Amino acid sequence: MENKIVSSNYPELKCLALNSVKKHLVQNCKQAANSSISHQYPHNHLNSHSLSHCHTYGKNEEDGDLQSATNCTSLQQQQQQQQQQQNQNQNQNQQTNSSLQQTTQVDYDISKLFLSFDDFNCVLNYWQYRFNDVDLVVGIEPSGLVLGSVFSQRLRLPFLMLKKRSTSSNSSLSSSDGATTNSTLLREEIGSDDEELEVEQEILSTLFPSIKDSTSGFPFKNNQLLDSNGEKKKFQILIMDDLLENGTCLAAAIELLKKLLNQSKIKDFKISTTFISSIKSLGGKEKIYEMYNDISVDVINIIE
Repeated sequence: MENKIVSSNYPELKCLALNSVKKHLVQNCKQAANSSISHQYPHNHLNSHSLSHCHTYGKNEEDGDLQSATNCTSLQQQQQQQQQQQNQNQNQNQQTNSSLQQTTQVDYDISKLFLSFDDFNCVLNYWQYRFNDVDLVVGIEPSGLVLGSVFSQRLRLPFLMLKKRSTSSNSSLSSSDGATTNSTLLREEIGSDDEELEVEQEILSTLFPSIKDSTSGFPFKNNQLLDSNGEKKKFQILIMDDLLENGTCLAAAIELLKKLLNQSKIKDFKISTTFISSIKSLGGKEKIYEMYNDISVDVINIIE
């Protein structure tokens, strides 16, 4: 299935898309409740002037005035104890700050990008140029559903939704007539989180005549996709989402798609991925490349 290629060059389109994303990307930082820290330190009643006075007082007294020397020593000891207490409080506050940093949640919101037709169009133009040979668009819930549905409509391509669900919820699928079944879903856990991706295991059957009769327009022969010239070609799939973090969600999506394609008896395929932004420090892109040598990861904006 051929798509119209945007007549422009790659660097220009990538630059326009990047500027559009940066213009509208919003960073929201959230912390747990009662996360504010009150830096309270014990008041140091003995400042440097008091210490100098202590030494001067001791020198000016007669050698036989043991009481004065004792007073000076006592004041020095008191100051040392207060300094130690202050250092302990500082260490505790540093540990508290470190703990709060670990629990801080950073959310990168692209909602404002959708309010600008021109800027969102720049992103879509880049994707259209970059992925002009795609056969199926896949979106990961939630933001990937918006991006994928819009992009697939532009290219007049089928769109597949990968939905997220909590593993603690009911595992059955409810149909419109109220009946439930446990045999129509494929699932893949997202790392160690209490969450997973799911999709109906026969959802692609309407696309592939090798499974069921279809008028989708996909030319197949012996479970092999053919191009416009009747030559065999890989089934090209594009996964879309807004943010690439540590790669666990993307890995789950890839594994789920492989299960789905195997279910549909499609063996010759190529999976590509694209994201609005990626958090560099989390190394999601590198982790995906370590896990898969046949997956491409495209990112418009790198968050340092």
